[in-house]
Amino acid sequence: MKRKYPYILSFLIILTLVGMPKSIWANTQANINAKNAQIQQLERQIQSIQNTKNQTTQQKSAKEAEVTNLRNQVNQLNKDISTLQNQLNQVGQQITETENNIQSTTQSIQELEQKIDENKATLQGLVENLYKQSHVKNEIVAVVSADNLSEVFNAVKYSDTIQNRIQVLLTEVMDKKAALDVENQNLSNQKATLASTQGTLEDRKESIESSKNQVQSQAQASAVAVNQLNASLNNLNSRQQELERQRRATAVELANLEASLSRQFGGEGRVCSARGYAWPVQGGRITQGFGMTPFARTGAYGGAGHNGIDIGAPTGTPVFATASGTVVSVGFNNNSYGKWIVIRHDDGYFSLYGHLSAQSVSNGQSVTRGQRIGSIGATGFATGPHLHFTIYLPNSLRIGSSPQGAPVNPSTCGY
Repeated sequence: MKRKYPYILSFLIILTLVGMPKSIWANTQANINAKNAQIQQLERQIQSIQNTKNQTTQQKSAKEAEVTNLRNQVNQLNKDISTLQNQLNQVGQQITETENNIQSTTQSIQELEQKIDENKATLQGLVENLYKQSHVKNEIVAVVSADNLSEVFNAVKYSDTIQNRIQVLLTEVMDKKAALDVENQNLSNQKATLASTQGTLEDRKESIESSKNQVQSQAQASAVAVNQLNASLNNLNSRQQELERQRRATAVELANLEASLSRQFGGEGRVCSARGYAWPVQGGRITQGFGMTPFARTGAYGGAGHNGIDIGAPTGTPVFATASGTVVSVGFNNNSYGKWIVIRHDDGYFSLYGHLSAQSVSNGQSVTRGQRIGSIGATGFATGPHLHFTIYLPNSLRIGSSPQGAPVNPSTCGY
């Protein structure tokens, strides 16, 4: 019985050793699935924030337009107030001129009244003189009692002359006074009309100033709302950037897990040492990692691992250069990468962008980091719209019917 124990122990060790790779694969695959689920959750959160950003941006644009409209209204009201103020100044000047004319006319009337008083004294002396010389006696009595008729006629003639003179003086002064009284009344009426116009203008000005104050208050409130929306957008951008950072970090973890799985089961294990690269797609998500992915293990790549990563996004989504460099190939192969672009970067690495719907650069063209070079599509061997993104080691690329070289895991580059 004792001799059986070593065999049993050996059998258990063999079972453990045989079962260990499967256990490692299962655990790693479970972690890969968890990372994929985490990435999808992050992408849903990013999309939700993006939707909120779009709504907030629309609200901000509407408020900015409202602020502009209100400020234009304030400017127009200020112009109206300025116009009314000019009219008020003109009316005020006219009132002042009218008051000066009234004052002048009143002074003239007073001078005439004084002259009338003086004429009264003169007239009084003339009348007394007539009485003294009996020039105001009944003319018949004067004729009967006179010794010399010529004297009577002379006296009567003198009396008529005096009376005519009195009448002329009175008429002249009274007519002039009457004319001045009419002029004074007209001026008073004109002043009353101007005062009424002034009151109307002041009421309109006060009303417009009140409207302007209300519009200014609305403009200030809208400007505050714009600032609040800007703050919300900044907060949303910060949250989105943090989520995207988490997504990229999780994508790197996912890629490392898949690379580890690839190394365990015969795939490529090269790691990228490049730094300062930019992610080639905004808003996309990794749909297939690097190395011996589940899809690669189906034999899709002839038993080899996936030589890059797939980033899913709608057709037409912009694709950007991951780093500065020179375009060395713009090609097409319907059985592999479809429409592709290859860039040789300043650090010697190469980047491949496959399955494009459009190519925006040409061979020999210099590009900068983050420059748009094409659009996502589903050309070539693709099950749906996505970007196939590969990074090749320096001095390893060969361009034939399709690019070939020594790929590294793009998710391990420094972004």
